[in-house]
Amino acid sequence: MTERSQPAFEKRDVGAGRILLFGAAVTVGLIVSFAFVGWIVHAFKPVPSRGRGEVREGIRLQVDPAGERRRLQEKAAARLAGYGWTDASAGRVHIPIERAMGLLAERGWPDEAADKPKEGEP
Repeated sequence: MTERSQPAFEKRDVGAGRILLFGAAVTVGLIVSFAFVGWIVHAFKPVPSRGRGEVREGIRLQVDPAGERRRLQEKAAARLAGYGWTDASAGRVHIPIERAMGLLAERGWPDEAADKPKEGEP
């Protein structure tokens, strides 16, 4: 067996000053972080509302979301169930879905090739 000329452990310890400096840096970092978070929470505190239904200047919020959704759905249902012009100048109309499905079943799917003018025709 050969003897080692070097010891198998470190010859010196970590300095106490470096450990204290690291601890102080971590402590200062935590204090700065807590102060920053406290400032953010205080700076962006929500403004209390003046009452339900009042519209504040600035951000526009829905006063009655359920009622607005119901009115929107009623308007869409009325359009889907009624007749009207989509583009009067082009002669396009909208018809109720049930009527459109009946016409499609009766007449079949329109043939796009028959609607296109042949080459040489105006």
